[in-house]
Amino acid sequence: MIWIIGEYAERIDNADELLESFLEGFADENSQVQLQLLTAIVKLFLKRPADTQELVQQVLSLATQVNLSDVDHLHYSREVHYSIL
Repeated sequence: MIWIIGEYAERIDNADELLESFLEGFADENSQVQLQLLTAIVKLFLKRPADTQELVQQVLSLATQVNLSDVDHLHYSREVHYSIL
């Protein structure tokens, strides 16, 4: 579901609200879900930057706080996404 929202964000009016609802339990999700959520929110930001700047900052912050020893690929992905923005 997260992938679909990120991929088709321009067609989903409340994509930002839907993705934001997943951030509440971000730290408790497995690394695959965290990575997908990070990617979907960055895609959304690239499609609708004016509406989602706060959301992308929030997910980047959450990705930084995760125990990076367990999810090195999340850290790497966060760094790549952050450098693109």
